Amino acid sequence: MASRTASSEVIEAVIDGLINTTSNSVEARASVPVSVLLRSLNSCKKLLRRGSSDLESTSWNSIMLRVVESADFNPDITPRILDTILDLAPLYRKGSASSDDFEDLGTAEPKAVMLESAASVGMLHQTLRAYIRLDNINSALRTFKKLQNLINPVRAKTMPDRTQSVPELTTKAPPPQDLQSDSMKLDKLDQQIDEATRIYPPIPIPTLAEFLDLTRRTKLFHIGRWLLFAEENIDPVIQPYLYASSHLQPALLRFATATADSKLLYEVTKQLRTSLPKGTVRALLHCQMVLGKWDAAEDLLEYIKTERAMALSALDVMTVAQTFLRTEGSQGKSDSVEESTIRARNILHNMLSGAYNKRPDPSRPPNYWQTRLLNQISRILASAPGGIATVGAPFVHPEGQAHATTNIPVDAFNVFLEGVVDSYGARAGKELWDIWCQSPSPDLSVPQEEISEDVPASTEVQIAPIGQEKVVSPSLQTVRIILEPIVSRREKEPAKGRPEDEEPSVPEGRLGRYGPRADYETLDWGVGMYRRFGLTDREIERDVPGYFG
Repeated sequence: MASRTASSEVIEAVIDGLINTTSNSVEARASVPVSVLLRSLNSCKKLLRRGSSDLESTSWNSIMLRVVESADFNPDITPRILDTILDLAPLYRKGSASSDDFEDLGTAEPKAVMLESAASVGMLHQTLRAYIRLDNINSALRTFKKLQNLINPVRAKTMPDRTQSVPELTTKAPPPQDLQSDSMKLDKLDQQIDEATRIYPPIPIPTLAEFLDLTRRTKLFHIGRWLLFAEENIDPVIQPYLYASSHLQPALLRFATATADSKLLYEVTKQLRTSLPKGTVRALLHCQMVLGKWDAAEDLLEYIKTERAMALSALDVMTVAQTFLRTEGSQGKSDSVEESTIRARNILHNMLSGAYNKRPDPSRPPNYWQTRLLNQISRILASAPGGIATVGAPFVHPEGQAHATTNIPVDAFNVFLEGVVDSYGARAGKELWDIWCQSPSPDLSVPQEEISEDVPASTEVQIAPIGQEKVVSPSLQTVRIILEPIVSRREKEPAKGRPEDEEPSVPEGRLGRYGPRADYETLDWGVGMYRRFGLTDREIERDVPGYFG
């Protein structure tokens, strides 16, 4: 019997029919789930290519945009679907062999290719931002490298992965030069970008700032340094003249402080303007707190109190609490560290008592948001181990409108959680999660074939008592912080198999409550949470090496 064949016209008709299953309004619902639709469209695309045929790139762009605009999914919450949509449209790069990722420009004019690729490149930017805001470092790195392969293929080849260090030959970029005008900056940038890739715009500065912050939060400092510093006459991704950008300065200040890079800190502070944006002021405040420069921190707190457009935030309070936890637990404390601990405690006490709150305006109705925020933070501090609980407990007021429960931003909670885990171990961090963190909703966009059945995803649901409502919507980074000390120990010590009845090898106390059995219990819990956030087993293996093997 002869093999069955289908003409390209039939496959194109199937594609047209599939697109018509998407919803065309906010009220309408699609008749086919978006994941099924995309798998079918990708199969049709492969069939067309097998017969040396394909739709024009403008047609695929229209199909992509139709799926995105159908409102069948939220790209900021499920960027994995955006990844699948991007498989439909070709990306172009001069001198590239035809492949699934890139197609040769051939003799096409750069302007024409730029127009045809605009939808794909814009969607790549959107996908990168979504992964960054979800703290999905593995997918963010993969998407960032794909963008760099378009913008600067030479620089992309030197990008390290999560476990690879930057070569020692890496040299820091020269200090920012005083360029005469914006046109000179653009001219210099044009000279550094190869002719073959000039058709693609660079990654937006706000996205670069968020990506640099993500490398800091996940402690992948070698990737952050790769972004900032030149290597073997290859210019860095974040050029030195960008240090003057108000979008980038807060991220640069935080990175320089986290890595104790005094030269980078000096180069950034040289570029600060007299009138500082709110984000830069707050970044400077947190840097002074982390560095233990409490006089400067108090001056900035007073400035925020009097500045009309600013107010004390949860992140400000939690940064002081984290510093207090770390200095309080320092072994063999010197006089300077002891003094810093006392100063941190006093400032934290003043914050919780409302000393840095805005003065109420008698001409307006009372606004209790600051009181509620500080009361909720006091509850969280009082639930933590150690001396920090005695600082928060006196300011917990369970009754009254001004003391109602309010949500706490996850970035602020993560800062405090990191201090608790560093001082008291992963189990203490897990206990804070149990008290304050909501259970993440399962990500149904993950293909089931990519999930192992050996360790089921966590489905526990807890009802909190009054006054301890779940007020934190956790992120991937929240889980990562809790597991970090266990993962670090596993990397340093040889694997001994999964224990069943061993008792904890370290007594409870300042060193943390852990042992082989407790570690595995916490790891099992963490893997279940990773699954609920939508990570596949391959992605989990990068965060917890050796767990599945």
